[in-house]
Order: sequence, then structure tokens, then C-alpha cells
Amino acid sequence: VNIVLVEGCNLISMDDNGLSDPYVKFKLGMDRYRSKFKNKTLNPSWLEQFDLHLYDDQTSQLEITVYDHDTRGKDDFMGRAVIDLSLLEKEKTHTIEQPLEDGAGTIKLLLTISGTVGNELASDLANYTPNAQAKDNIAARYGLLNSFRSLNNIGHLEVKVFKAHDLQSADFGGLSDPF
Repeated sequence: VNIVLVEGCNLISMDDNGLSDPYVKFKLGMDRYRSKFKNKTLNPSWLEQFDLHLYDDQTSQLEITVYDHDTRGKDDFMGRAVIDLSLLEKEKTHTIEQPLEDGAGTIKLLLTISGTVGNELASDLANYTPNAQAKDNIAARYGLLNSFRSLNNIGHLEVKVFKAHDLQSADFGGLSDPF
């Protein structure tokens, strides 16, 4: 699950100056991530990206919690929301403006659930031949003549790893669990 934390809107004031220093925590299964905090604002812009893992045997509830950063004492809870990822279409980027509970403002996210299609095995990859039409479309889209049309979208990389050997052991048991 790829999340781009875009911004917060109309968050509640938690500090004496009428503002807050908000940051966001994400929790999905055992994955937990925290954004940077933004100073003195009720409408923060983060533009931070997070990658969380969604497994078949775990909950599909993405928990979003917003806090006010305090230099002294405990950070203040500002709001919370839960998104059920099972309701979202896979392999598509969703623009989500998620209201926080109790009218505490809104969090805007770009959320993509990917890696759900194409369960290719090593034997499949050894015999892989690219789709000619798809290859032509990619070449046309990312060719030299189109490279300056959009500097935010100037490349395409496709990597498929189907074998590794002589990996350095990383676990105490002398094995590795590469991913």
C-alpha cells in the first residue's frame, strides 16, 4: 500500500497561539509510520510518501491518527480516522479526503494498493515475452520526443527478479529472508 500524505485542512487548534504542530501516524497490521510535524499551522502540507504492507491474513483497516507535537510534555491527540482498504479498487490511485472523527478537520491522501496482480513464478518469468503493443505504448510515451512534456513523468522502469544466490546471511540463524 503506497500512501502519499498530501495535506490537512481545518485541523483543530491545540496550542495557546491558536495553531497546532500536526503530524500523522499510520498503522496497518504491524506496520507503523509517522510523518514529520509541521510548525504552527491548521492547514499543513506534507507531501510525504509511505509504503505499508498488506497481507491476506491481517486486517485491511488503515488507522490514521493526527497529533499535535509538543516540545514539552505529551503530544496532544487531534483526531482519528479509519479507512477500510478492502473497499478500494486495487491497482488504482485513489484521492481520498478523509474527515477526522468529531469534525476535527480533514486529511488528504493519495492511496494505491498495488502488487495484487501478476503472481508470476520463476518459470513464468523465464519464458516471459513482453506484449508488443504495451512495449510500443511505453516507447511512445517515454520516448525522447516526449521527455520534456512532463518532467514529473519521464521514465518507466520494470524489474523482475526471479532468482538470487549466495546472499549474505542477515538473521541470527544464518539465513536471509529477502524481499
